[in-house]
Amino acid sequence: MDTLVFPDVLPVFLDALNYPKCARPEYFIKKQKESGWSKGVYLRALQETYHHCIAVLEFYRGVEKRKSKNITVGQEPINDNFVLSIEKLTEGKQKGDITEEVLKDLFAAIKFAYKFERPTLVFTPFEILAVTERILLFVRSEFNSQIQKTSSAYFLADKKRKQGVKIESDPEYIVNHYHVISEAPIFDFILFRNEVRNLLLNSRHPQTLKVMLKPVFDLTVKIVDLWNQKLSEIEQPLSDRSPLKGKAIFDDKLVRFDHQTLQIWNVNIDSLNDIYREDSTRYMNRDFAVFATRVANLIADEVLQLKGERRKDIPELKQIQKLEDLFFQKDKFEFYVDLLKRTSPVVINATNQFLLGPRSKGALVAWISALKSKGIIRPVDQITLAALMNTYFKGVNFGQYGKSFSDVTTTSYKKYYKQILNLLS
Repeated sequence: MDTLVFPDVLPVFLDALNYPKCARPEYFIKKQKESGWSKGVYLRALQETYHHCIAVLEFYRGVEKRKSKNITVGQEPINDNFVLSIEKLTEGKQKGDITEEVLKDLFAAIKFAYKFERPTLVFTPFEILAVTERILLFVRSEFNSQIQKTSSAYFLADKKRKQGVKIESDPEYIVNHYHVISEAPIFDFILFRNEVRNLLLNSRHPQTLKVMLKPVFDLTVKIVDLWNQKLSEIEQPLSDRSPLKGKAIFDDKLVRFDHQTLQIWNVNIDSLNDIYREDSTRYMNRDFAVFATRVANLIADEVLQLKGERRKDIPELKQIQKLEDLFFQKDKFEFYVDLLKRTSPVVINATNQFLLGPRSKGALVAWISALKSKGIIRPVDQITLAALMNTYFKGVNFGQYGKSFSDVTTTSYKKYYKQILNLLS
């Protein structure tokens, strides 16, 4: 019986540098087909190779930084854009140099390769209803779990303190942020609404549809009530005097949804680096509550036609209209901004002009992360945060969706995060 030899993908990973960026994903797929291994196995091997290369680069960069502590006056310290010899990765078999930014470009090509030859999934209206009901059951379970006091909050806080995060209060609740992997449109309200309307207009048995959707309506009402009455005040206390201020500690969960079996796997993330191995979408509890509200109102208005049963829309956090509104203590807002003028090198000038290049936005991401870890700012979704930061700081652009706020692997993030934590101490 023929056996497959597991591929040595490091040469393939590095050989991709000989091709333009646009061709690298297809090059990886070509090599995957030649290997005989499935796309999932082969691309995962390439991802592990990327993480191995990053680890080697970090090791040698650390060696150089330790040497640089003994530099004499007038010498330049080690450059953050550290260059690693490829010979150290290949035991002298290949020559050349590589940087962290180049490695990240290769990693992006691997992730894009997943999309090659992927069939477009089509879901029937009833599959959309089943998927939506299953994910709402998951949300209700998560909400019920998070509104319970748990001793795990103490142990999570202790773990983060050992990692250098300063947590002054004693948290009693764990509030999760979710990174969801799914091929199904699980939180696509527009698609759900269109399919429900399609069934209403074309079904020969509309009464059966009402019977099917009544439990979904009851489920969404429960979710919205849990958010409004309990979880919202735990996750984002709106007052400094709230007895729940500082009582929540935030954690990240990786969620994988299988649309065929309707099974959900979710695990706590030890490192945010774990979520970058596959495409995922980040959600806060408030995002779940907004989705449930819209589903509840659609069913109440158009399917069950229940007068007076509409749920009030989840407020769009109108109190957070500018960056200052994120801070629990607004009178200290300028003090926290001025921290960015005390770093080395400084991040902003006296007029809040961003002084670093477009590849160094991680400095501001580190500032936000440090403030979050100290409980200084309210939780906020990335889209809102991107808009606030783009408005306040001149010369920086986080785009519309603020994906940079999920990336804690950049050189600039690592360089500034500890600096800012020390300034906050």
